[in-house]
Amino acid sequence: MQIYVFRNGERTGPYSVEQLALSDITPDTLVWYQGLSQWVAAGSVDALSHIFRNSQTPPPPPGFSNEQYPPTPNRNKFVPPCPSTFMSLAVVSVVLSCLSLSTGFGVISMAFAIVAIVKAKEVVRRYHEGDYVAAEKSSRAACIWGIVSVVTTVALILLRVMLFVSGYKILNLLLMMSI
Repeated sequence: MQIYVFRNGERTGPYSVEQLALSDITPDTLVWYQGLSQWVAAGSVDALSHIFRNSQTPPPPPGFSNEQYPPTPNRNKFVPPCPSTFMSLAVVSVVLSCLSLSTGFGVISMAFAIVAIVKAKEVVRRYHEGDYVAAEKSSRAACIWGIVSVVTTVALILLRVMLFVSGYKILNLLLMMSI
């Protein structure tokens, strides 16, 4: 059974029942799986009921208080793998942008490459902060900005080559038309 989870305004999943058993899901967490017409509380799903049966922490031993021994964090929490940073794509885009600086328009592609590197660095930081959704968004943004930078750089280099091969006839023609 593949189950989707709706938490903090975000839909995630699909997860298996085993993965959800290791996560920090509560009986009030909204879930959906194929066959349901709408999102329901996880506590009302028979397949997940075993997760919540023993969810209470035991009381402190006699003579001890909870303040002396705070509960340990849930080490069984499901942690998704770190998304790709696309740092290699960002570095390649910087190198290509440096090559295109001679076109005079390379600054544009260099700006895109710098954004790709910044987004690539955000992925790991956000992942280690526990903000997995933001890490995923930064990963996608790093990929998109890296591709935009590479495509822009290649287009500018090709433009420069075409202008050089044509002997700047196109540029002279455009300048004459503007006079």
